Amino acid sequence: MNEEPNRERNIILVSSDGKINDIQTAIKMAKPNYIIQVTNGFYRAFTINKPGITIEAVNGHDNVVVLADKGDAIVVDCQSDNQITIRNLKVAHTVSKSEININRLINIFFKKKKILKSEKSDYHTTLAKDYTRNLTQVCLLRVVKGDVYVSGCFFSYKIMSKSLETVCPGVVLEKNTKVYLKNCEIIGHRIYQTTGVVNFKGSLTMEDCKIYCNLNGGVSILLGRLIRKK
Repeated sequence: MNEEPNRERNIILVSSDGKINDIQTAIKMAKPNYIIQVTNGFYRAFTINKPGITIEAVNGHDNVVVLADKGDAIVVDCQSDNQITIRNLKVAHTVSKSEININRLINIFFKKKKILKSEKSDYHTTLAKDYTRNLTQVCLLRVVKGDVYVSGCFFSYKIMSKSLETVCPGVVLEKNTKVYLKNCEIIGHRIYQTTGVVNFKGSLTMEDCKIYCNLNGGVSILLGRLIRKK
């Protein structure tokens, strides 16, 4: 699985203060093989269900943040040979809007300051086999169907809702899916039950990626195939 060659395709621009200000709206408007370019800002969770779609931060910048306060942040559910591409996004699960401290989010995603203090946890570690059976947990990127190329993305659980008492994987591959992670970071939480990647009978390729600070470990594989580069 490789990145698609450059070629002219139709482009839809998403801007937080523009006519199209939501990524899911752009996906509904898009046809297969469209490019959706997103300007800097915070955006809601979305599902990709059209083949060949590319979603990327405009001009290669990475100050585009996708936030979910419940459920998965990004879901790919597209049975097709045409590869989905996601580039240069920051993705996070956070608390409800009433509890969001926007300055804290800006510090974490843009200034990269360490501002969260350690605290005790009442949660217990769960083995991978106990939470990969049905894969119903909240995650940052879930691939249900399809072939996905993810480049230059940053997945973070540094801010989490205390109501999440289950294991939260960063990336989940479900059966018969293909995911290529390149130059990505998956940062977890040392208190809550996060894990980097859960591969359930999928095909996973990782190149120059960093997975760290996850209480439940980096990569869990359940009868899947893992290809590592570097």
